[in-house]
Amino acid sequence: MKLHLILILAASLLGACGDPKEPSQPETPVASGPVLAAFVDEGPIALEVDGIPVPKATLERYLALWKVRRPQTSDKTLIREAIEEGVVPIAAMYAAFSESDIAQLSARAWAAHGRLERGEQWDVVLADTSDDPNKAVAKGSIGIRRRLAVPGLLSPSAEIEQRAFEMELDAVSEPFCTEKGVQIVTARNEVRLPDQSEAELQREIFTLLFAWGADYRAHLAEWTSGKSEEEVEAFKTKLRGFQEQMKRRIRKAKVRIVDESYRDVVYPFRLRNP
Repeated sequence: MKLHLILILAASLLGACGDPKEPSQPETPVASGPVLAAFVDEGPIALEVDGIPVPKATLERYLALWKVRRPQTSDKTLIREAIEEGVVPIAAMYAAFSESDIAQLSARAWAAHGRLERGEQWDVVLADTSDDPNKAVAKGSIGIRRRLAVPGLLSPSAEIEQRAFEMELDAVSEPFCTEKGVQIVTARNEVRLPDQSEAELQREIFTLLFAWGADYRAHLAEWTSGKSEEEVEAFKTKLRGFQEQMKRRIRKAKVRIVDESYRDVVYPFRLRNP
């Protein structure tokens, strides 16, 4: 039971880590879409995180999401939180891995997306493709979520949240980047009560995960039931090591201001050019 909980925690916190900038082993399919950028938005750049450009449109999009969560809070506070909690983790993890790893994950995700678009069942594609260590149990579900965070239940990450609450039920998103890797999302089982605010709308959210880092993917693939107590402990120890790697990368990430109007909304310890 303890290991099951650790796997769930690792899937929710991590997605994946591995040795940064290490070329990955080929993992199959031919891409049916572009190599994914860290952020989907275009236009003028506001700042860079470890060299990864963050468009102004991304910050505006994130600010809108945070305002739904906490409408009474000032824009300056919200955008600072959005940068720290939403933008920095994605950019820091994206920057840590090689172009070949990003291209590889993009190709895997687009291939899975194509299968879903052609009508294959979610559970079948999930079983064949997702790196989520808990996929056999949860089927990709991250649970019933709502935009307004409640005690013990955080809002989903911004990129997942926007898609999951704006898409039609049972639709499938295109692949996109998160701090975990590349993901695809769908939403089901909506709960909408009379006089309910937009922030209180609930949906069950499901994701496919194509995790950063060949080493981490290989470690997850090694997990099977029936391991000895010593093997289980070794697995858990290595899992915690990957988690710490991710946290260190995010903690060490530095921001370079491109548009000076955003300097005051970035924490000073993040600044590369204070």
